Amino acid sequence: MKFPLAEQLGKPGIAALGLFAFCAVLYAAAIRPAMATLDELQQKENDLATRAASRMDEIEARPTMATPPIIRLPPMTAAPELLKSLNRIAEKHGVVVETASYSLSNVDGHRQMVLRLPLKTTYPVLRAYLREVLNQPTPISLDEVNLQRRQASEELIEVELQLSYYFLPAP
Repeated sequence: MKFPLAEQLGKPGIAALGLFAFCAVLYAAAIRPAMATLDELQQKENDLATRAASRMDEIEARPTMATPPIIRLPPMTAAPELLKSLNRIAEKHGVVVETASYSLSNVDGHRQMVLRLPLKTTYPVLRAYLREVLNQPTPISLDEVNLQRRQASEELIEVELQLSYYFLPAP
């Protein structure tokens, strides 16, 4: 059977018609749905940008504090009482403090006392102990916490804490 159109187009024409059909199917099956998805994503992006801009306007409209709160540093003479309170807190929670070491240094015009405390306790007790220690009125920072358990079955953990307390320089 002969096709007169095929004879008129020849092999290059038939290949072009096949390529055209392939492109039409590719457009309908892949490109058109991807364009619809892209349109949806662009609409979502615009909605999110609008919401973010209105949220930023709300945040900028909030009143801000004129000055940050002033932290009152205690005098260096308060250090012994601070150490006593740490011992009382440890006794209250049943935390074993075998030894403690400290060092003093000058940092940014004030005195810094760095305490290293090796402790033996359970994890829940450690959390309660730290919560109370960090809620003391003296400015403090928790610099380091190292936890170690010899065996997974042991209840007690060995803890190495490093705390920093800040004081006014001695006159």
